[in-house]
Amino acid sequence: SMFWSRISKKIKRGKQGDIVEFYARMQRILAEKGIVRPQYQTPLEFAFAVGNSGVRKVTEAYNKARYGSADLSEDETAAIEDAISRLASDDDLQPANNRSHG
Repeated sequence: SMFWSRISKKIKRGKQGDIVEFYARMQRILAEKGIVRPQYQTPLEFAFAVGNSGVRKVTEAYNKARYGSADLSEDETAAIEDAISRLASDDDLQPANNRSHG
């Protein structure tokens, strides 16, 4: 029954709530890799600091949903889900401050 509740959630998409959920999921994945956004950075500054196209893609959609009225299309939602699942298995992602401060 867990499976079916997940499926029905997936069908009801295109709402702003989705991208907020995606962004939160992305932040959890990054945090597990030791990458945490400092308080002084905006989400977009953080995305560029991380230097990962998936992180940027999710963040841009997140900003668009928060500040605009644009709902995510199904294609965008699929692309974001894809980007997040790739992040989870990306071993190259490391905290940005590790790189710059040596």
